[in-house]
Parts: sequence; structure tokens; C-alpha cells
Amino acid sequence: MQNLPLTQNKLNKLKNMGDIKKDELVTFVKTLMLNEQEAFENMKTFFEIWDIMKTGYMHKNLIISILKQFGDNLTEEESNYIQKELNQMSESNISYVKLLKKWIYGTEE
Repeated sequence: MQNLPLTQNKLNKLKNMGDIKKDELVTFVKTLMLNEQEAFENMKTFFEIWDIMKTGYMHKNLIISILKQFGDNLTEEESNYIQKELNQMSESNISYVKLLKKWIYGTEE
């Protein structure tokens, strides 16, 4: 199964391309394709950089801060969605591995 992470930044790039040929569109779409495992490993590695103590957990405020600062130019809507998701969690320190599995695979297991 393929993820197509069409972020606002990528969408703007596509719009700025103007009229394009079919092969140019196919080439552009191929730059977006990641399989779920690749997406998970990339994001996990990204969060591990910030997990200095290597606990696998991170404060939810730090997670949103990192995503806002280093994410792919999150829109206000995307940022609000993530903030809402994190605020629904009762614990302050969250397993970013479980969080990523939930977001990418739709499960925490």
C-alpha cells in the first residue's frame, strides 16, 4: 500500500507547475510515494534525534513543537488537528512509536 503525503507545500509546488504533461505529472507523483514502513521508519528516526535519553517517549508539547518547526510547513488546520489529537491523550509523555503507528498504520500495535 502506498502513502501519498500531499502536504500543502507539495500541493503549492504542483499548482505552480501550471499546465503539465501526463509524464511530468507521473514524475511528480512518484516523488510523493512512500510505503507505510518507509514512512514509519523515517518519522521514527526523526523523533529519535530529539529523544536524547532514548526512552521512546516524548512530552506531547515537544511533539507538536517539533512538528510545527520542522514539519513540511503545516497548515493551521493540520496543526490544529495534531494538537487536538495530542490533547485527547491523558498522559503528558507519549510513546512516539505508538503515535506514529496510529497515524501511519491506523493502529497502536
